[in-house]
Amino acid sequence: MAFSVRVSVILILCYTSMTCAFAEKRVALVIGNSDYADPRLNLENPKNDAADLAAALHELGFDVTERANLKAAAFDNTVAEFADKAKDADIALFFYAGHGLQVYGRSFLM
Repeated sequence: MAFSVRVSVILILCYTSMTCAFAEKRVALVIGNSDYADPRLNLENPKNDAADLAAALHELGFDVTERANLKAAAFDNTVAEFADKAKDADIALFFYAGHGLQVYGRSFLM
């Protein structure tokens, strides 16, 4: 796991473990996209980082939805389903590892 990801995960887990006693429903969506249509864009770590975080969140009592290597339509559907699931949650966490880009001030996850 890359250093910055490790630090982020540690901070999230510390915050989560402090608030878990007060939260009844905890949901998380964890997506790791490592494989892309153009093999030159493939990444090694995102799917591993996502799997590590999903396991840690599960240990903390989260209802975790974990996905890897989603194409655009599946990505959109998964996020929409998670948004519905998160409506009545006490804590909802979204984690994405993979390529992203910004075009004219708008950010996109790939």
